[in-house]
This record gives sequence, structure tokens and C-alpha cells, in this order.
Amino acid sequence: MSAEPKKRSRSLIFCWAVLALLAMYPLSIGPVVWITTAYGLPYAWIYRAYRPVYWLAFQTEISRTILLDYVNLYSTLRWGRHPPSPF
Repeated sequence: MSAEPKKRSRSLIFCWAVLALLAMYPLSIGPVVWITTAYGLPYAWIYRAYRPVYWLAFQTEISRTILLDYVNLYSTLRWGRHPPSPF
């Protein structure tokens, strides 16, 4: 057996992991806004952490609307007073 199939499978796993992270980054803004709203934390760090997402979303009217609706959906969720504690 050669090492070629192992190299391909590792590179394929790496590519899928990178793609998953790239997809999760913009989708994670909703839960982050929810936690920030529930605990009354400042929003300034969200704009810095998600600056590429905001920049891309504000390039067209439809992408801007989608992002703002998504963020507003999470900011108004009320599952009890606070999100579940991780501890």
C-alpha cells in the first residue's frame, strides 16, 4: 500500500474542516448576539470580531437585510432570563 491514499484523505479532511469553519464563522454571529443581549454585555467587540461579515453584508441591500434580520431574530429570543450556563 502506498502513502498516497492517506495523504489524500488527510488533505480532504483538512479542506472540509476549513470549509466548516468558514461557514460557522458568519453563522455564529446570531448566538453571540443572543448571549450578549441576555447578559447585557457591550456590543462593541461584536463589531470588531465580525467586521468582515458586516463589510460583506453591507455591500448589497439584500445581504444587509438578511444579516440584520438574522441578528434581530437572535437578539429578541427569550429562552428564560439567560442562556443555559456552560457549567
